[in-house]
Formats: sequence, structure tokens, C-alpha cells
Amino acid sequence: SSSKVSPQEEDMKTVTANSVMHVTELFQKFDSDHDGHITWDELKTMWEQMASMYTKKFPNNDIISSPTDEEAATILSSLDDDDNGSLEKSEFVDWISTGMTRSRAERAEYAASGKLQKKINDFLTLVLWATGEDSKDVDFSKVLAEQ
Repeated sequence: SSSKVSPQEEDMKTVTANSVMHVTELFQKFDSDHDGHITWDELKTMWEQMASMYTKKFPNNDIISSPTDEEAATILSSLDDDDNGSLEKSEFVDWISTGMTRSRAERAEYAASGKLQKKINDFLTLVLWATGEDSKDVDFSKVLAEQ
């Protein structure tokens, strides 16, 4: 019998300690005033930076765009488990880690289910790319260090 992994299985991600460390580092970059919370302004700034870098790297991508204020507010509130108007590290890391365990097919299906879902998936795509957890591997930590 062949030891080759089926494409479906190969696509699945397990969240490694390394992944969580990358996401934690990313949280700290988002949290520009280092108060332990990501506000909407911080989220939007970082999202725009990531989207612009991603677009430079993949100029033909037509998927990634920053959210409107309204979309962003909805996204933030949907991820903000304790409803305090900002994302704590645990909320951010839990959410990204959950996304990391989904296969590309699952993420694509989710993105197809609505406009907001597509934005959330765009953001997840950026984060996975940014942390080097996506196969389009870019060392984002170096890029961000130059900011």
C-alpha cells in the first residue's frame, strides 16, 4: 500500500506550538500600544498593511481587500467573546488557531457563504500567510520588523 497522504489529509493543518508562537507575535504587532487589547483601529491598520504587502507579493490577487468600517465592526464584534469592544490575546489566538486547523476547501466553503465570511476568510488568509503557516510562504516577521 502506498504511504502517500491523500490530498485532503495533506491539506489539514494541526496547530503547532510554533504556529501559536507566530500568532502571538502577530498579536503583539497588532497591539500597537501594547495594552493587551486589539482595538478596531489597530486591527484595521494592521489589516491594511498586510493586504498591501500581500498585493505587492501577489499583484494578480483580486481577493484581498481591507474591510469597510461597518464590516470591520461586525467582524470585531463577532470575534469579541467578552463584548468589551476589543480583542484580547486569547480571543485572537483562539480564532486564528481554529482557522489554521481548517483545510483550504473548508475555508473556501466558509468564504463562499456570505460577504462577511469572505472578509473574515481574507483576513485569515493574510494571517496564515503572515505567520508562514500558508504554503505561499513569506517570512512576515522580517517584513514587519522593517515597518
